[in-house]
Amino acid sequence: MKTRGLWKPWAALGLALAMSGCPNGGDAGSGMPAVETAIAGFTHTVAIGVDGSLWAWGNNMSGQIGNGASGVSSNRRLPTRVGRAADWVSVSTGGDHTMAVCSDGFLWGWGSNSWGQLGHGGVTAGLNVPTRIGTASNWAATAAGMLNHTVAVRTDGSMWGWGHNRYGQVGVPGTQIHQTPVRIGAETGASWVSVAAGAWHSAAICSNGWLWGWGHNGWGQVGDGGESNVATPVRIGAGTGASWVFVTAGTWHNVAICSDGRLWVWGDNRQGQLGLGHTERTGVPTRLETEAGTTWVSATAGERHNMAVCSDGFLWGWGHNRQGQFGEGVSVLATPTRIGTTENWVSVSTGLDHTVAVRADGSVWAWGGNFSGQLGDGTTDSRGAPVRVR
Repeated sequence: MKTRGLWKPWAALGLALAMSGCPNGGDAGSGMPAVETAIAGFTHTVAIGVDGSLWAWGNNMSGQIGNGASGVSSNRRLPTRVGRAADWVSVSTGGDHTMAVCSDGFLWGWGSNSWGQLGHGGVTAGLNVPTRIGTASNWAATAAGMLNHTVAVRTDGSMWGWGHNRYGQVGVPGTQIHQTPVRIGAETGASWVSVAAGAWHSAAICSNGWLWGWGHNGWGQVGDGGESNVATPVRIGAGTGASWVFVTAGTWHNVAICSDGRLWVWGDNRQGQLGLGHTERTGVPTRLETEAGTTWVSATAGERHNMAVCSDGFLWGWGHNRQGQFGEGVSVLATPTRIGTTENWVSVSTGLDHTVAVRADGSVWAWGGNFSGQLGDGTTDSRGAPVRVR
């Protein structure tokens, strides 16, 4: 869920890469290699191997795994290869849809499309195999929202949105569904480099380090200090003096990292998910105090819990812990707390109530809720400590 999507440098530069013919096929067996990135959806997980192959597991009710089937009986408790192509460069996961970009710059989507969130021009019950979206071949990264919308950026710095727009989360005025990508944020004059999508809100960073938000704002998640919905991108955090390098959107809150390596949070805080030591919302980016000298290299916002990786390779978490998604025996972590003693984590991603993370050796580990097999350990047993994805 979360900003879920990895922007590869070569995709961002728009290098001319050979047409690969990304797959339009389904389940292609098992044997997942070392992993470069793993992304958690609400109750499913998707990973890209170091060889560019794509893998998925967990809930497949709407075909979000992409293995050619859908429904409870097609859930997968172990990683399942999606097609046979080996040139995927970025992926993002929503509540029940998945978006990905191939090295040729084409965009692919699968899973639920009840609100046009796949962007292929129709509203259908779902697509259970990767389907190419449109004809543009310069996509760089996507962010699949938790509740039926998607935002994305192209290598030319333009930003696009589609799907459910009742609260302005697509980024254009009006409340109609957008079944194909529409350009957003052009009026700002910004060149966009990264995007994030929550439930009904979105956030983005442009090339000069400015941070922007839009969409549903009932919990202050847009970050402009108000509670009114915002239909087009509005600059936020200007008074902090921060230059932003990363943003991730949870269901109703956000976490961001600025260029000095510090964490900032804003939005819903009913479960202590902001890590501020209380449960009051904050409608503007607020710096999250951590140990002196701590700098952060990545972060992820889930529904009610967050995780982050420190520059020393340690993993930290805060917020709600109803399914053991921190690997700690407490119900709530009110402030950022180091998780375990392992110090070779390189990335982490949070879902509804599970967490998936990658170590420096390319191994994937998961913990928390597992009722749909989203931990990938071959069971549906929830785990209070990291288990290796098999």
